[in-house]
Amino acid sequence: MPKIPQIVASGQAPVLQLPRPGPQSYGAHGFRALTDFGERLGELATRLEQHRDKQELVKIAGRYEIGVAGIKDQLVAEPDVIKHPQLFTQRTQELQQNLEKGIESGNVMAAFREHVGREFPKNLVDVQTNATKRMAQRELAGLKDLGDQLSTEAATAPQPRKRDEAIATYRGLLDDALEIGLINQLDHQREAQAFHEKTVEKNMDFLRRTDRPRLYEMDRQGAFAAADPITRLRILEAARVDEDQELARQHSSFKQAQDAVERHWAGLANQGLIPQSSLEAALKGQDPFIPADKAREYQRINESPVIGGAGSTAIRGLMQDYHSGPSTTANIIKTRKALNKLARDMGRPDPLLDKALNELQTDERTMRGINAAEVQAGIKFAEDEYKRQAPAVLPGKLGTLQKNKEAAELADIRNQIRKKRDPAKVVEEMLRKRHGEVQKIPDRNREILDLTK
Repeated sequence: MPKIPQIVASGQAPVLQLPRPGPQSYGAHGFRALTDFGERLGELATRLEQHRDKQELVKIAGRYEIGVAGIKDQLVAEPDVIKHPQLFTQRTQELQQNLEKGIESGNVMAAFREHVGREFPKNLVDVQTNATKRMAQRELAGLKDLGDQLSTEAATAPQPRKRDEAIATYRGLLDDALEIGLINQLDHQREAQAFHEKTVEKNMDFLRRTDRPRLYEMDRQGAFAAADPITRLRILEAARVDEDQELARQHSSFKQAQDAVERHWAGLANQGLIPQSSLEAALKGQDPFIPADKAREYQRINESPVIGGAGSTAIRGLMQDYHSGPSTTANIIKTRKALNKLARDMGRPDPLLDKALNELQTDERTMRGINAAEVQAGIKFAEDEYKRQAPAVLPGKLGTLQKNKEAAELADIRNQIRKKRDPAKVVEEMLRKRHGEVQKIPDRNREILDLTK
């Protein structure tokens, strides 16, 4: 039994004295219960501490995973994919160091480092895999661009050797892609077939614009069997439309020139001034503008001119002098000035004088039309000659710069021809100038331009 507290009397105030607890005070069973309770409290404290560490670990690990995901997203904007693994390693180490600064528990620190040790290798493999895929995608895109460029070179090559070189170059690149694993065997065959079809179709379109008879001949020989049937028929139809439009333009230009020549002949015939040699050539069908039936009509009028012998001898003399030379603008101005002076001297109207001045006006309009036609024909010749010798247009930004430069040079060619310069010389000078500019280009860039020749 536990002892009862005793109060001892003394000279001083009584003091309550309690016995020290022990097994004998509470009994063995009570002391064990107290000991078990203390152990449970210690165990609970340990478990609470572990739970707190676990929460902190989950929080830190979550921040780490979010940071790693952000680093992966940042790498997408890095153009140099070869450096992605190195950049990922560097940035994840910095992330780990920053997170460890806020960890106080040694257990959490150890667990967090163990977590990083498990996750980092897997994340690094993902980064390396993605970098490899992006490199492969870039290489395939570059191969596709080169395929478009080389198919154009092969289709427009002026010589078989150049065509074969372009085809062999692409096939070599395709074989390399197969060897390093960028493409499989099926893709290799598919891309080779697509390149062949593309080259054939581009060759058809090139011939449509430059040599339609050759296009029709090669089509009859079955040279374009590899092309898509619909594309082949579309190009052939476009060639036919181009041909019809060209014939229509030629007919319109010829009709305009023929009308001008007929007006000129009518004016001469009314005065009996058509040269006999010109009439004989037209009657034989040798004049490009005056058919034989028209020539017989003009011959009848020329032999019996409308103005007959009426009018002033001075007028006839001036017109004969005018007819003895070319119908140039200077000659027309000179003759008109003399006729106007004669009209003032005569002081009266004269039908022959009126017809003579009318002929000068007709000749002037005719000369303007002929000069314009000659200038236009010269421009057409110069443009065709320039485009024939100019290099093919490259794709992308370089092709855009090339087109702008060609447009500027063609505009300069037209202006020089309108100033009465010889079209052939203008084109020759322009091409010589371009050749000189190419010689100043660095060798590496010139090699790229040489591929378009």
